[in-house]
Order: sequence, then C-alpha cells, then structure tokens
Amino acid sequence: MPQFVTVSEFISATRISRPTVSRKIKTGEIPSTRIGIRILIPASFLQELEEKARAPKQLAEAQ
Repeated sequence: MPQFVTVSEFISATRISRPTVSRKIKTGEIPSTRIGIRILIPASFLQELEEKARAPKQLAEAQ
C-alpha cells in the first residue's frame, strides 16, 4: 500500500463527499500534507478508519 492517497482516492474509498473531506482537512480532523498543489492523506489514516468500521462487526460476530 502506498504511504499516501489522494483526496480523490480517499473520497472513493470512504464515500464521503468532497466538501466534507475538504472541511475536515481544513479543521485537522483528517490529517494531510500538501506537496505542490496536491493534497495527500496518509494511507495509515485510511487504514485506521477501515479497521474502526470493521470493529463493531467483528464484535457482533464474536458473540
């Protein structure tokens, strides 16, 4: 997995709207770095979100 994902890739993976992602980047809720004109989001943050999304499902299956 790459170290960073683009905003478009993040949007595709999370299905969060572009304005919401932009707002959350601006407030710091979504970590990001700017390289030139590109805004990149750490892939580790996306992975953490995916793990959190799966956690309740895994707990329900364990019961």
